[in-house]
Amino acid sequence: MSRHAIVPVALAFLLAASAAPAAHYAVCVGVNEYDTNYISAKSWLLGCAKDAGNLWTNLTERGEWTPGGATLLQDAAATKAAIRAAITNAAAAA
Repeated sequence: MSRHAIVPVALAFLLAASAAPAAHYAVCVGVNEYDTNYISAKSWLLGCAKDAGNLWTNLTERGEWTPGGATLLQDAAATKAAIRAAITNAAAAA
């Protein structure tokens, strides 16, 4: 009976220099001021819009997210339709 030697073969997969890095997408929403038909002005929040802005700035300055891949919606711009559109656009691009 003969013995067969099994020689492991290592395969190296290299990413081409032109290959794009994985894209990142974010939707940052901060709402301080609500429609007064639903919530009185005395109950508005204070830091949500600022926090969302800070998060967006942090994400885009780290280099992993581009301003085009991260959407910022604050206060009046953060409508139900705008939030849904931003999420839909991010999902479609992913």
